[in-house]
Amino acid sequence: MDPLLRDATKDDLPQIVDIMNYYIKNTTISLRTEVIQVPTYVGTFDAVREQRLPFFVAEKGGKVVGFTYAMGFRMPAYQGYCHTAEITIYLHPKYQNRGVGSKLMNALMDALKHPRKPDAPTIKQVLSIMTLNEDGPGKGYGLRDWYGRWGFIQVGHLKKVGFKQEKWLDVLITQASLEE
Repeated sequence: MDPLLRDATKDDLPQIVDIMNYYIKNTTISLRTEVIQVPTYVGTFDAVREQRLPFFVAEKGGKVVGFTYAMGFRMPAYQGYCHTAEITIYLHPKYQNRGVGSKLMNALMDALKHPRKPDAPTIKQVLSIMTLNEDGPGKGYGLRDWYGRWGFIQVGHLKKVGFKQEKWLDVLITQASLEE
């Protein structure tokens, strides 16, 4: 059975935080080094909602198995970026490579191209910023290549800007245009 994709609610935040904390504790995918609590993520959830941007969860058997959202890039402080969003996507580790991430990305990109909310911002450019994990698929470029399915291209490579798990880490910036 395919997971149900739906808008996230505040009731989902404990499970979202559990997924995030797995990556914080066990990987270099997130450069956070301290686990987070639900109140920390309430601010993110509220900011996405206030910006009228999408925040989706994938649910299977009543359990959140993945989530994705878009936030205005450097917003609200830098209004000149109001047509650019940065996206985030995470899956429960047991649901990787099962098509859940692709379903979430399809929903997110569609919602950014065709906003459902009448007062949603018009997003023209979408960014994804990711840690280059050289131990990962494709020497770390597997995730970048996965994003390529939605038109993302690498536009930046920041060398040794992150430090976690006793190693220096590069960060990749990818960008997709929603302009037609």
